[in-house]
Amino acid sequence: MITTTTPRRRIGQRLSSALWGLLVMGAGALMIVSFSGYDVDLELLAIILLGSLGGWLILSAALSGLGRSREVKRATAPVVEETLADVEDTLGEVDDAMADLADPLTDTDTK
Repeated sequence: MITTTTPRRRIGQRLSSALWGLLVMGAGALMIVSFSGYDVDLELLAIILLGSLGGWLILSAALSGLGRSREVKRATAPVVEETLADVEDTLGEVDDAMADLADPLTDTDTK
């Protein structure tokens, strides 16, 4: 059985989805208020909306950049830390294997 999971969405994608949700909710709230007969200052509302939208986009870009740098650090981090003794043991095993390979060439068994 093959099971695959979809990768988790990045924070920039989640924030942009939330931004679209807030925009739709805000448009709906504005329509409800304006159709209810209240007097709405559209110029002031547009200034507030553009300011908050710009702040949201700056925040989402900053958080998206932080998430990517964490992914790069996590991807390049060593999984297992090797000690000097482990490296020396491995080098010793490689030297032994090389010596075993070189032995048939140096042995001169002539009868």
